[in-house]
Amino acid sequence: SEFMPVRLRSFGFYCAGMGYAFGYVMIAGLAYFIRDWRVFLKVCGSAEFIYLLYYFWIDETPRWLHAKGKMEEGRKIIQKISKMNNKDVSVIEDEIMALKSSSELSIGSWDSFLMFVKQPILLMRLAILCFAWTIVIMTYYAIALNLNSLSGNRFLNIFFGGLMEVCNVTLFCIFVETKGRRNTYIGMMIICALGIASTPFISVWFAQLSVATTMLSKLTVGVSFSVLYLYPAELFPTNLRQTTFGFCNMFGRIGGLIAPFLIYSKNGNTLIPSLATSAIIFFSVAQFLFLPKTKANQLPQNVEDALRLK
Repeated sequence: SEFMPVRLRSFGFYCAGMGYAFGYVMIAGLAYFIRDWRVFLKVCGSAEFIYLLYYFWIDETPRWLHAKGKMEEGRKIIQKISKMNNKDVSVIEDEIMALKSSSELSIGSWDSFLMFVKQPILLMRLAILCFAWTIVIMTYYAIALNLNSLSGNRFLNIFFGGLMEVCNVTLFCIFVETKGRRNTYIGMMIICALGIASTPFISVWFAQLSVATTMLSKLTVGVSFSVLYLYPAELFPTNLRQTTFGFCNMFGRIGGLIAPFLIYSKNGNTLIPSLATSAIIFFSVAQFLFLPKTKANQLPQNVEDALRLK
């Protein structure tokens, strides 16, 4: 978010999400040819070592450096960006904001945190997002883990699940630019809740159709998942952007821990868990109505900027 100009912010998330989607599709092929799950995990896990190289490839963002008072380092990175893209520094709109005079340096992280906890509006936004992360990740992984138990070929089900990821990343890019972040989350999660609630009833009459409703729910919750990766960055100030994002992510992982228990506690009865999950989703949707719209807004640099969001 901090590297991308406003007009390309959602497209940047689209590119990152598409990498995840193609990786999901590849998983089905790897699992088909590597049937030993231990070997499969070793092959997938070995790919993580490439992240060690990111330390040398990825720079800090100029916005964060500016918030920390490291003006010269931020200026050097902007010059590096402009040189790589053969563009003048003035063309990089977002980063120009980060090169204000040194007399306008932002306050430190601890002072920003103290200001943050004194603002009920920001705390309310954080609580709403934490709850949303918990519910979305719980729903996402409950659906993803349950693909293996759906009727039909398990490898094809995983493959179709990967195709849904490609679709949801594409829909994310379209809807957040036309409908905005908040409205996209609300609309997609309503469809997801209806799909989850209807699946137990549909599976009684036509099992194959229940696969379709499950995929629809996976599609919509996937779009919402992408929104939650973008939205917090646009609601909180630079000094606390990663801290608040990490806090939301922590609550999201709690949802990931709940997902397996949600699947294996049903004892053949999917009706009650499905209806309960749908009700919780609707509760999260209602909370999102209290969050501001951020489409086409600059990222807030400090607490005052964040409070001005409406």
